[in-house]
Amino acid sequence: MYCQWVDACHKDGPLEPEEALDHAGILMHTAGFLIAEDDNFVCLSMDYCEASHNCRVIYSIPKSQIVHEHRIPLEPYLDDEELEEEVA
Repeated sequence: MYCQWVDACHKDGPLEPEEALDHAGILMHTAGFLIAEDDNFVCLSMDYCEASHNCRVIYSIPKSQIVHEHRIPLEPYLDDEELEEEVA
């Protein structure tokens, strides 16, 4: 899954209060394996090992912050016997 989402950010001062909204968020681009999802969050993992069913480097992204997403089905890649033979 690839998604663009707005993350919180901070700026070191000094800033005038009127300037605060000029720095209210930053657009992030994140891609990874969609390993979990509920009504509020998607969880993307940068690494996935099918043999051990382990994940590493996991991002939990609030759905309310996602402004664009593109889902790529993994089934054709995970069941690719030719790829498994090349790796072995």
